[in-house]
Amino acid sequence: MILKAITTIFIILCFSGAAASQNEVHIIDSATGLAMHKYRIVNPQDSAENDLYILKIDPEYYEFQLLAAIELDSVSRTVSQWCAEFGYELCFNAGMYAADNLTPLGYCKNNGRVLNPHVNYHKAVLAFSPENDSIVPVTIINRGCNDLDSFENRYGSMVQSVRMLGCAGGNVWNQSDKKHSILALATDSAGMVFLLFSQAPSSVHDFINNVKALEQGLEQMIYLEGGIPAALYVRTNNYSFNISGVAEDLWPVRISGSGLTKLPNVIAVKKKADRR
Repeated sequence: MILKAITTIFIILCFSGAAASQNEVHIIDSATGLAMHKYRIVNPQDSAENDLYILKIDPEYYEFQLLAAIELDSVSRTVSQWCAEFGYELCFNAGMYAADNLTPLGYCKNNGRVLNPHVNYHKAVLAFSPENDSIVPVTIINRGCNDLDSFENRYGSMVQSVRMLGCAGGNVWNQSDKKHSILALATDSAGMVFLLFSQAPSSVHDFINNVKALEQGLEQMIYLEGGIPAALYVRTNNYSFNISGVAEDLWPVRISGSGLTKLPNVIAVKKKADRR
């Protein structure tokens, strides 16, 4: 019986998703619940151990704002420069951008002004800046199961990108040999926002499975950026975190800082004025 039990456990471990253990939590603001979690991920394919960062944000206390160079001065900036210049505590990629290194790749509007009217085939839209306080502050619209038009007048800002979960929460990405750093954003049923970052190059399929294995109760997830341009920057009075993507052929050299990539569009976050 003991041998049978050990065998059963071995089979479960071999065929389950990535194993993970939380080895670091930093409470950035105890009053608002803002916290950075770092999980040690063990990939089942090659047993490699890498870090997965999850920044948990309660949008009840924080406001999200799209900063777009096309609306300002057509000058791209690193995430740290965006934050410093415009007075925000947190900045990250606002999705992918077109070949002109300026225009958002998919449908995009900012505070009601349309920056790119073209709705492409990508099935996820990140929406924020709601028209009133009765609406969920930040949501991911899955176009595979929801009509984008029904949300159009409810949110002032929208960014289209690639969905990562299906309507029932399953992984919708096929496995691939392509690996890169990944930045994604997810939401749960309570409206919490999760920024997800893996600097270690990973296939998107494995990345999604690694996140799902943590059992955070995530309902939707949107891909924001991959590779060297992926960036996440946080700077508050008592905490600083600055990370960017790396080229696969340079890994495992880890790079701190916002890298050399200047981004035309970022989503910036700061504490709401009436919640300070």
